[in-house]
Amino acid sequence: MNKNEKEQLVIKLHQEGKPIREIAQQAHLSFGTIAKIIKQINRSENSEVESNDMRRDLASIVLDLEIRKKELNAQLIDLVQLINQYQNAVDIKKEQLMEMDKQQLLINKQSRT
Repeated sequence: MNKNEKEQLVIKLHQEGKPIREIAQQAHLSFGTIAKIIKQINRSENSEVESNDMRRDLASIVLDLEIRKKELNAQLIDLVQLINQYQNAVDIKKEQLMEMDKQQLLINKQSRT
């Protein structure tokens, strides 16, 4: 049996729940070598889980950002509408004040004559 075949056997027996002593006997490997192989398996599995968690976290962040983008767009539209309403109100007030100034000028002119 070559090295890869022994490692595959260790993995298989470990996943079957066999004790290390039995794995050592069947694979003809030391306890230390078996422990290293099992650690590598566990490390690999943990990094896959962490990677999947990270992907899920990134996906939820993207969704949150997309929702916030939609909310911000809606708020921006509301803000533009409010600015337009304010500008219209200012324009109307300006016209009213200009008309009052004209009337005051006429009154002042009439009172001088």
